[in-house]
Amino acid sequence: MWRNFNLIILGASTIFGVGNYFMLKLNEENRESSNCGGLRNLSLFDYAFNALNFLIGVVNLTGLNNVICTANIVSILIVIELACLVYKQIVYFKA
Repeated sequence: MWRNFNLIILGASTIFGVGNYFMLKLNEENRESSNCGGLRNLSLFDYAFNALNFLIGVVNLTGLNNVICTANIVSILIVIELACLVYKQIVYFKA
């Protein structure tokens, strides 16, 4: 069950990262790189968010979570993920 969950996380992070790339590419080609309310920076921030999720999925799939994931690391990752989601919501609804 956890293997499937982590595979879904890997797939979703990859799909969202690739989609983000094409969205930014279309914006540069068609809108002269306009930054609509800071959403361009938010898209770049999404790259880091998806990369972090991808890294977490890889760590879990390879079994390294038993070696490097202590309670402090897991707590820090939870706080980072929640902070990223809050930041994305604030920037998106201000735009």
